[in-house]
Amino acid sequence: MQDKVETSGSMVKPGLRPIESADLPAIEQMFFAIFRPDAKAPHPEFREYFHRLFFTGPLGEQGGGLVSEDDDEVGSAIALMPITYIAYERELVARLACAFMSRVPQSKAAARIVLSLRARGQDMLFTDSAATTAVGHWTAGGSVVIPVNSLDWLCTFRPVTSAARRTRLPVALDALWTLPDRAILRRMKRLPIAAPADNEISLSAYAARAPEMIAHFSVRPKWERTEMEWQLRMASENRPLGTLRFFAVGGDNSIGCYAYFTGAGGIVRVLDILARPGKEADVVRALYTRLEAERVVEARGSAHPHLLAALSPLPGMRFRHRAFTCVATRHQDIRDAIARNDIYIGGLAGESWSRLMTDFH
Repeated sequence: MQDKVETSGSMVKPGLRPIESADLPAIEQMFFAIFRPDAKAPHPEFREYFHRLFFTGPLGEQGGGLVSEDDDEVGSAIALMPITYIAYERELVARLACAFMSRVPQSKAAARIVLSLRARGQDMLFTDSAATTAVGHWTAGGSVVIPVNSLDWLCTFRPVTSAARRTRLPVALDALWTLPDRAILRRMKRLPIAAPADNEISLSAYAARAPEMIAHFSVRPKWERTEMEWQLRMASENRPLGTLRFFAVGGDNSIGCYAYFTGAGGIVRVLDILARPGKEADVVRALYTRLEAERVVEARGSAHPHLLAALSPLPGMRFRHRAFTCVATRHQDIRDAIARNDIYIGGLAGESWSRLMTDFH
């Protein structure tokens, strides 16, 4: 392993500069105008959260983002969160691109930022939340789209209650759906699923186990203890997703672990499903059994190629497009890893846990 962590060449070009604290009012204004147009007023916690997320983490000095100015005011911005990655046993600082904003679409300010994201200038820059309108900018700059990682999986445990959630019927009416749910499940003739035992663990215990469960990927987050625990604590602040819980599978001979947000109204968001090679189905079954026993309504999480075979046979399982996962890199070996699904992106190594995705309404 190299002694020195690699970092991308400067992304700052003429007309661009790093985000500064003084830019937060302008960024807040753009964020709410673009992503929360129905919000009555900017959230009182937004600036403080944005600052902590992008400036104060273990790699905070390499985070922040970029702004592009038009007529001496911020015309466009993108937030970048640094994450230490391992690529074939060398370390590099990857950057997760979040919340690309522009006052005026197709402006020169926006174009400057888009051009700065081209693959030839990056060690590794990625997103798992690119909109359909943005994915063309990524591919035009030489980025690779990862199709399976652009999906969510959804598993329905109580079909009638799940339909009630989608139509936003009050949770107080849930008792009415119990008998129809039971009738449908009886007709589906779901068989009991045999699964290994699991047990709830602490955040620190999860952070200690997780890195070894993805060690077989050639390109993966390093998840050094301090950095991972910081991310998990930030994720735990996501109140709209609920309480973040952690589980180990297999007892002393741990074969995997998983984490999920309890979710309001019985809708669970799974953060990650981590397993030793060949044990993916066992860990997925443990998660499924746990959620079924806790009578959740529906569970959803990020899809990964190595989990498809384990997830697909589960009763009530389906997949849908979430957002595009794109990777920009100048390194051919990372592109090769992407081509053979030998890269770990998504979950904690992604944006789904951020309050910018779910909060500040």
